[in-house]
Amino acid sequence: NFGELADFAAEKILPGYGAGIVPVLRATLDIKGKRADARRLMVLHRLDPKGSIDLCKQALEEGSTEVKAEALACLGQHWECIELVKEHVEAKNKVLRQAALQAIAQHDRPETTPIFEKLIESKAFDVLAGPFRSLRNKQVLNSLLKQGSSVFERLIKNKPEELPAFSQILDCLDEHKEPETEAFLQSCIKQSDKLDKVKPKTPGVAGEELTGKLTMLLCNIGSRAASEAVLQ
Repeated sequence: NFGELADFAAEKILPGYGAGIVPVLRATLDIKGKRADARRLMVLHRLDPKGSIDLCKQALEEGSTEVKAEALACLGQHWECIELVKEHVEAKNKVLRQAALQAIAQHDRPETTPIFEKLIESKAFDVLAGPFRSLRNKQVLNSLLKQGSSVFERLIKNKPEELPAFSQILDCLDEHKEPETEAFLQSCIKQSDKLDKVKPKTPGVAGEELTGKLTMLLCNIGSRAASEAVLQ
């Protein structure tokens, strides 16, 4: 569709024109605009990272939601701006909250660990899936797996209210293939007979669907042990 083509052009084509188009991008950028202006900011920052920091800060302060989200992504690439990005971790706007977390997740530093551990403890799994795909912090991963084990144990005791949380935890593990992740997934699928019996009280994800998610994640890991766990 057009949106995908525009994203492709912004990511792959326009940067090829080089710094010569920076003045044009600055002149046509409307920080209160929509997705097209967010793309302009992205390209502008890619072509002139240091020179566009102040503009990104202005966009974060005054821009539309789409442009603010892109400003967070740009500023998050500069560690010296990370404190400004952190201010939006608890934003009421979910789009901005996720953008801030996604930006912070790029930095595997001790200073970022408490941010994600706090979200895991509060079970804010719905905003963690995107950031977690970039996150490679073992301490944070282990915190999620520990919480995941607790949620799963309650779930198979026929606590259907845990279905959404466990589904979101599995979403967080997409693209993760660590031994700890594999062990967690294997331990869960071994009890898929219990999981399959859990039905939602209201329309929503059911236990059988989560067994399907577990199967897919293990297949993506691709190890012999993961394959054997699926086939048992």
